[in-house]
Amino acid sequence: MTQQLQKQAKVKREKDYEVLLQQKEQLDHIESSVKDVHEITLHVSRLVEEQGHHIDNIEADVRETKYAVYAASEYVNKTVKYKASIPPTFV
Repeated sequence: MTQQLQKQAKVKREKDYEVLLQQKEQLDHIESSVKDVHEITLHVSRLVEEQGHHIDNIEADVRETKYAVYAASEYVNKTVKYKASIPPTFV
């Protein structure tokens, strides 16, 4: 009977050890996944920062273009008025 109890205790320890090994593997996998998520988050953060500068540049270019178009429009309007004020000449 003592041998049977010892054998049962040994089997239980082996099963417990296997469960612990499986849990360690799962924890290692979770740790690896968390590290991957952290790296992805850092990468996305860097991209957002870089893209922010590009977006700022695009916004500045759009503003400059808007002002240039407005100035050109004013120039064209003045030219049209000036041309209309000149009497036609016949050659």
